[in-house]
This record gives sequence, C-alpha cells and structure tokens, in this order.
Amino acid sequence: MSAFESTGDAADRLTGLLTAIARHTLTHASGTDFADILTYSLAAAAANVGGPDLLLSGRPASWESSRISSLLSGAMGDDPSHWIRLRTEAVTVPLNVAQLVEDGVLHPGLLGLADAVELLGDRYPDLTDDDPRADDYDRDAASLERRYHLSYAEYAERFETVVTAVVSELRLRTSVTVISDADPESLWWDGETKSILNADPLGDPLVDESWMRAHAVVPLPNVTIAPVRTEDGDE
Repeated sequence: MSAFESTGDAADRLTGLLTAIARHTLTHASGTDFADILTYSLAAAAANVGGPDLLLSGRPASWESSRISSLLSGAMGDDPSHWIRLRTEAVTVPLNVAQLVEDGVLHPGLLGLADAVELLGDRYPDLTDDDPRADDYDRDAASLERRYHLSYAEYAERFETVVTAVVSELRLRTSVTVISDADPESLWWDGETKSILNADPLGDPLVDESWMRAHAVVPLPNVTIAPVRTEDGDE
C-alpha cells in the first residue's frame, strides 16, 4: 500500500479540494494562480506543524521530500520567526500562576500560598484553639488568602491583555487564546491531575514568544517573599 493510499479518506478529500481549486483557476479569468495557492497552503501547513523539516520528517530522503523542501525553502525562508505569520491553526497560550510563583525557575524566593501560610504560622508559635492570639492569626490568614486570590486573578487578567496585544502587533491570521489557572491552590505539580501548565520554552515558538513577552511586562503577583537566612540559620 502506498503512503497516499494509507491516508484513506483524508487524501481523497484533499484531492477533491485541489481539483475544485484547479477547475476554478481554469474557468475564471481572475488571475488566480493554482501554483501560488498550492505553495501558500503547503507553507501554512508546514508553519502549523513547526516547519518544513517536521512536515517532511516521514520520508525526508525521498525525492518527493526533496522537491517540496526546495519549494518551501523559497516560500518560507530559513528564519523560523517569520513562519509565525503563515500559521492558520488556532493557538492556545497556557498560564498557571501558582506554577510561575512556586516552581522557582524564573523567580526563586517567591512563596506560594501554602508556604506563605506556614511562614505566617511561625509568627504564632505554639498556638492553640483557646489562645488569645487565635483571632489575630485567623484574621491574618484570611487576609493572606484574599491577597493571593485577588493578586493571582489580576495577574492572569493582565497577562491575557498583553498576549492579545502581542497577537495584534504580529498581525497573525490565526486566533490566539489564553487559558489560565489563577487558583493559588492549584495542584500543578501533581502529575495525576490535569492541570494547565505554563508553556515549554522549547515548545511552540508562537506560544513561547507570546508567553515570554507577557511575562516580561506584567508585574508579578503580590506574594510573600521567602526570608533570607544567614549561614547560621537565622533570618
């Protein structure tokens, strides 16, 4: 069975579409160029999947791949940053605010809600239910939780606004949507949960550019900073 035959209905639908386009270009004196349409469509498909090399990775040494690679090189150029504008598939930019704060990769020293509550507890040692300090602790803990929830929600909202502006600036043909998790108690670190996770820096270049540009300008959430400890363990 040939590679064409193995794709079944999808290949038949593509053939039908190409035939319809070809007949349109032959019967309408509009200057429509079938070769131009086909080249643009191939370039858009390559951009959608990550570039010509990925598009042709099934049989990169075949004569077909060699011819198409030359065609795409002329249509797309060699700079991946220019391929973004050719994309047609919708793009999703993920944001997990708790992961940004807690994983320590970009911002070491920031405390997530659980660690901030634990640090607050250090200010109330040996606290019991009938301790006169209990009301103060409850008030401080409630204030802390409110601050985290509001701050995370504001960050997610501002992040989405900046991503929208970035997309507008790039003049893309595709839509870009932000999906965010602004819950300070997100279980992003638990592989058993289906959490929204922040973009992989080595992943989709459009997602990466949108994410990093938003991250660069949006002020970080108003979270507790980890105390600096001296060599002897004192804060």
